Amino acid sequence: NTWGHSDTSGLPNIDYFVSSKYFNSPEDQYQYSEKLILFDSLGTYYYNVFNYFKESIHLHDSEDDNKNFRKKISEITGVKNPNIYGCIQIFIKMHPTFVNMLDKILKTDENGVLVILSSDKGDNEDDIFKNYINRKIKNNDRIYFIHQAPFIEYTNNVKNCDIILDYYPFGGLNSIIESFLLGKVCITLPGARISGKFTQGLYKKMGITEFICNTEDEYVSKSVDYAKDVKKRKKYEKCILDNVHKI
Repeated sequence: NTWGHSDTSGLPNIDYFVSSKYFNSPEDQYQYSEKLILFDSLGTYYYNVFNYFKESIHLHDSEDDNKNFRKKISEITGVKNPNIYGCIQIFIKMHPTFVNMLDKILKTDENGVLVILSSDKGDNEDDIFKNYINRKIKNNDRIYFIHQAPFIEYTNNVKNCDIILDYYPFGGLNSIIESFLLGKVCITLPGARISGKFTQGLYKKMGITEFICNTEDEYVSKSVDYAKDVKKRKKYEKCILDNVHKI
């Protein structure tokens, strides 16, 4: 067995769980019914998906596109110069603890706007999810919901955010690799299990540790700090692009 939806099979007839030293430590053995095997590598090879969409992405790669995105957010939220926090992982990962962290981010940053991926527009899950988020986050007038979209539109949504927020305790992997390929800073707080440790592992493989947080408060403060400080953020965006080939 190996990670896909991440955790142990729990089955006595599966002998091994194949992972990576970047995603697990020997101390994690207690989480697995299988014997935990840790590769020295990441254990997988990811192709740069954007190489196949260069022309399409280039057509949308403009300052005008970003300005239009910000203008639309400003019109809906009333925030003139928003700091945009992207929460663009599948909505079922939205844990109450993480929602509380998002609430703190908006309380701390008066110009902060959350861009949150919901379900398909207009379906029942979309309504339930939006109602839940709006109940739990006090400054919900500064939330901009987006929906599942074709790849190029999704890519532009990621690019137009100032920073990306990794979910907690069940974080991302594919979406995080895609955001790194676009040079985006992602703030992460590793969870206890492998499902919450992928972003941390990718950062360690790239030799970047600045955005790996140890507490919820550190997660909130670093999110706000790098959303506000464009110069400091750009420095790390370049660092990510310079090192993303390692993953």
